[in-house]
Amino acid sequence: MNDLEIEVKFYLPDIPSVRERILELGAECKGRVFETNIRFEDASKSLMRKNSLLRLRKDATAKL
Repeated sequence: MNDLEIEVKFYLPDIPSVRERILELGAECKGRVFETNIRFEDASKSLMRKNSLLRLRKDATAKL
């Protein structure tokens, strides 16, 4: 499995204009989603040493 998630954060000095442009491009606003993140690691921090992360992410619609 080669699934890779990359999360990037940007500082946006003018959020309303960015939001307007995204909507002009055809995006649909679905509202805010609150999620719970549970991170797993062993006592020797073997994942962290490999720059890896095991995370279970849950939102209101997720079924675990």
